[in-house]
Amino acid sequence: MNLYGLDEMPTPKQVKNLAKKWHPLETVGTVLAWRVLESE
Repeated sequence: MNLYGLDEMPTPKQVKNLAKKWHPLETVGTVLAWRVLESE
């Protein structure tokens, strides 16, 4: 939610659509996202 500026939790379908943008680097994206959110 924080990373994408969403007001509420996304549905599983919305999460799937967001995840498509990260393919094939999902692991790298997850690590980077956690780092960004930790620094806030």
